[in-house]
Amino acid sequence: MKDKYFKKELGNKEFLGIQYLAAMLDSKGFDCDIVNAHYMQWDENAISRNVDVNSYKFIGISCVSQRCYPFTKKLVKFLRERGCTAHICLGGFYPSLAYEKILYDIEGIDSLILGEGEESIVSLVEKVFNGESMDQLSGIAYLNQGLLSLNPPNRIMNLDKLPFPVRNIEYLGNISSIGTDKVGKRFFRMLAGRGCYGKCSFCSIIRFYAPKYKIYRSPQNVVGEIEQLVNKYGINDFLFNDEIFYEISKKGQMWIQQFVELIKQKEIKISFAIEMRANDIRHEEISLLKSVGLKRVSLGVESGIQRVLDEMNKGCTIQQNRDAIDILKQSGITPLISFIAIIPTMSFKELKDNYKFLFSLNCFIEENVYNKLNIYSNCEYKNILEKWNLLIEGSSFYERHGYNFYDPKVELFSSIIEDVRVVFSVHKKKLVAIDSKADNSEILNEFQGEWIKFNEQLWMNIINVLIEAIDNIDINNIEEIELMKKIYFKFINAQSDFLHNYIDSFNKLKM
Repeated sequence: MKDKYFKKELGNKEFLGIQYLAAMLDSKGFDCDIVNAHYMQWDENAISRNVDVNSYKFIGISCVSQRCYPFTKKLVKFLRERGCTAHICLGGFYPSLAYEKILYDIEGIDSLILGEGEESIVSLVEKVFNGESMDQLSGIAYLNQGLLSLNPPNRIMNLDKLPFPVRNIEYLGNISSIGTDKVGKRFFRMLAGRGCYGKCSFCSIIRFYAPKYKIYRSPQNVVGEIEQLVNKYGINDFLFNDEIFYEISKKGQMWIQQFVELIKQKEIKISFAIEMRANDIRHEEISLLKSVGLKRVSLGVESGIQRVLDEMNKGCTIQQNRDAIDILKQSGITPLISFIAIIPTMSFKELKDNYKFLFSLNCFIEENVYNKLNIYSNCEYKNILEKWNLLIEGSSFYERHGYNFYDPKVELFSSIIEDVRVVFSVHKKKLVAIDSKADNSEILNEFQGEWIKFNEQLWMNIINVLIEAIDNIDINNIEEIELMKKIYFKFINAQSDFLHNYIDSFNKLKM
């Protein structure tokens, strides 16, 4: 997939789902290769040139998200047209949610793995290698003489029985990333468990896990993997990809205590980042985790409007979000928030209040400023927008749904900000170039601190000027709107030129 806004140019390209599956197959005696096309930046032609697909009896393709599906479909067609006779299986979040439509849409697919695939893939590969029927295999969907055959998946209750995921240090890439606290460091992705008890209406991933609650690996199992990676690779930084690292329950609190005790007993020096819900943040647990290396917590704040939080079914309040951020800051932990600035059901007043809240937090990042609601398959927000008569059905089942806006001023704001984002995306590429050639972390860190402050102020100005401009126009007067846009984009072009010169001045320094 093309990285339009250069968001992942240098990012960690580990895919734990595939790496867990490969480890499971290896543990059962199957020779298993991983082709990380995302890391290699290979399209279907490059895959065909570099991989002898006809030497395999089984090919598994990960389709993590809805946005990946068009490429996945194209790849399967490409392989079949070039004589590939292997059993082709898809897996991932999206195939687990749209299995029936996918099976009827892609000619050449033999099966789909639904849900957690470690147990299912071993049984499936055994059947394929032995030429046996897939009947009765749990977590598998396929077409039998044109009719859907489905055996629902079961959750893996004991995650400790899974082997540690296969690792390839090359996938870690150059992780220095302007605008975050990860400067000049590489890290491993980790899972402490799977699942989330949340019911957010914008999330479709929660339907992947049924029943949808958190299942933990044991602290011993997690710390054992951390210790192994530190000793083998000498890398001490970890990003936990759990939807929630822990929840405030007796089980969650006990897990944290044991995890911290084990890290201290083994005297492992690490730093790590986690994801949490605001309503689970307390001083006690954060203090414990900080004592063994917690540096950053990602919080799903999402909105500064209580009506919108309720519509999102977040199960928390604006004050809980503020309190969580305050606790993290007081504890010396960096908060990193996810935030959906633009929601189609918003009034323009709510939009203004939403930005006031965001800027008051003093911990936003650029992506928070222009992030707008995405409507994916199987998320509850689709039904919400239908009730508001705002939903625009996608032209195909794998496209994200579009929508109209309740307030025409919010719609105008959204369209202009998207254009502004395109103007500034060229500067992202320059920042990537600075990152990729940097060999002086002190200079890079100095620029890092300056850049965060500069970029925050830049985007606050961009947003506030636009809000004021739209606030003062007659939304029904087309000529007035066009004049406003003309004046505003003169301002944007001036800001872009200023940013261009700012980045170039640093780019000329000896890195």
